[in-house]
Amino acid sequence: MLRAPHAFDLLGLRWRGGGADPHVAVRVQRASGRWSRWGEIPPAEDASADPRANAGVSGPLWTGRAVRYQLRARAFPRGLRVHFVTVPRTRLARTAQAAPGERPEIVPRSAWDPTNACPPRAAPRYGRVDFSVVHHTESLTSYSRAGAAAMVLAICRFHRNGNGWLDIGYNLLVDRFGTVYEGRAGGVEQPVIGAQAGGWNSVSTGVAVIGSFSSRPPPAAAQEALTRVLAWKLSLAGVPATGTIARTSSGGDENRWPSGTNVRFARVSGHRDADSTDCPGGALYALLPRLRAEVAARLPAPADLLTNSPFGGPLPQGGPAYLTGRLALADGRRPAGVRLSLQRRTNETTDWTEIGTLRTAADGVWSATVPVSVDGSFRVVGEQLGLASPTARVQVAAGVSLRLSPQLLRPGRTVRLSGATRPAKARVTVVVERQLPSSQRWTRVRRLTLDAVAGRYETVLPLAAAGTYRFVTSVPADGDNAAGTGPVRTAKVLPARSR
Repeated sequence: MLRAPHAFDLLGLRWRGGGADPHVAVRVQRASGRWSRWGEIPPAEDASADPRANAGVSGPLWTGRAVRYQLRARAFPRGLRVHFVTVPRTRLARTAQAAPGERPEIVPRSAWDPTNACPPRAAPRYGRVDFSVVHHTESLTSYSRAGAAAMVLAICRFHRNGNGWLDIGYNLLVDRFGTVYEGRAGGVEQPVIGAQAGGWNSVSTGVAVIGSFSSRPPPAAAQEALTRVLAWKLSLAGVPATGTIARTSSGGDENRWPSGTNVRFARVSGHRDADSTDCPGGALYALLPRLRAEVAARLPAPADLLTNSPFGGPLPQGGPAYLTGRLALADGRRPAGVRLSLQRRTNETTDWTEIGTLRTAADGVWSATVPVSVDGSFRVVGEQLGLASPTARVQVAAGVSLRLSPQLLRPGRTVRLSGATRPAKARVTVVVERQLPSSQRWTRVRRLTLDAVAGRYETVLPLAAAGTYRFVTSVPADGDNAAGTGPVRTAKVLPARSR
């Protein structure tokens, strides 16, 4: 029996060496002294989303408030560590039912995380929704209506802080009472790339039903909410609820399919169809055929649709910008070979300019890769169809280079700094820092603002004290570009010669 460092509501595992799921089971003890049943800690939804190399991670397991725990397994992996999450309870107002075809009521992040305890680490990235993936979250205990929001927050904090992910992995979540929650940040209407189906995140959306559904199906209210939110989400992407779609695997540790494998998915699939897992539980998985038919019946009246993914944070100078979307016609066709005009508008212009043409591929999908140097907007237009896609706004960071000469010098000598901006900018900021002796800390020495002529700058700087110096260049945002930062360069000043 092991005592946790503090009372906890959710736990998960991390171990050295990565590899397959170690199949570790756990039970927990409440403050009352009562022990829970044994339950296996689930594998990670997407182990490839963990940025820390050579490490294995599990998925989160909701335990309810507990103080002690026990683990069992045939063989424990090396360096096994348990990550605990404790969250406060958040009361939510009850949500209203939406009419068929309308957006369902969705609890925003600000409601289930009112203190911003789980902020995203980075700007969202966007892909395309070709199919949906249904999950369950696993838990050792049931939960109340008032406790569901805390479970969402706990999952987010485990994904972000325990696994080191950018944000919660799921795009949307549904509780047993039929409440729908916003998951990964970036806009519930948008094709946000999550971390919910390793190898398939850029072409799918993931909806998790909160709870364990291996032996029992979700309550009727949860099934109804899942049907409504899937119908709404697929309608935004111009995707039917029935039939299949073939996509190519990008590989990954949890992916069932090696990289390059052509795999056919149902439009409403279970997590186990994509990755090596039992998710979404046998009872929920058995409902999927009926769920597909019910989602199809809830889809709104079809209309001609031309989609276009938005963008996240600023792109690096030169890009490229990757654009993708789908042509879906009201008669059910998603035709290949349709000519589309790719158009751009910069901050300085109000008119759209055609920069190329493209044609739709299988399933009506279109894509384009465009070099970019300044901020602007992109869209595609099907002129013969009288259709225009939504606008995708693109920000591009200014580029700046830096050269140092020499990079090895004596105290009091000067170092020459030179470089260029792309596109040409009028000023460049250079921050000079020196590493403190016997320390990893850096302290600022100088901050220079240099004038640039035709985008080029140059200056000399004396370095008085021995040590290692680093130089960071940056360009502020303006009407053409987002702020940009150049690569860090270093120079070393040798100790003075002894006489």
